[in-house]
Amino acid sequence: MGGIKDCGRIVNLGSGGGPNFVRNWLTSKEDKLRYLQPMSEAEIEDEITKILSTNDDRAAYQGSKALLACYTMDLADQHTNLMISIITPGYIKTAMTEGAGATKEPHEGTVSLKKALFDELPSSGWFWGSDGLRSPLHWLRNPGEPEFDGVVDL
Repeated sequence: MGGIKDCGRIVNLGSGGGPNFVRNWLTSKEDKLRYLQPMSEAEIEDEITKILSTNDDRAAYQGSKALLACYTMDLADQHTNLMISIITPGYIKTAMTEGAGATKEPHEGTVSLKKALFDELPSSGWFWGSDGLRSPLHWLRNPGEPEFDGVVDL
């Protein structure tokens, strides 16, 4: 892809909950692999229906973030003139995380956002961790751990 002046950018706000959903909620290798690929809107709608049928708020939140990654990859495939990314800001102190141990102030959650908006990126459709390094969609890579190399080992 060309420089920032050569294309537009879309940045979707994901979460480490997406990789946690793939790792912990999906039981079969087939299901896990499906969540590591682009999905159409119709496929995503089908998955949402399955997730909502569990009546589990955590599964709904984490599943929605995993599906947002699938949607991000699909958009990247469809719109090759755009640089499309999904990011996680990290575990940020907000009203939603109050009392749950979040330690990062909101301004500390901008590393991956700035990267996705302003840096020269190697590819569209990737997931960027809170430290600005590429992260996997099938397990949660924490800041300070090595950058995801693209190799999926389920």
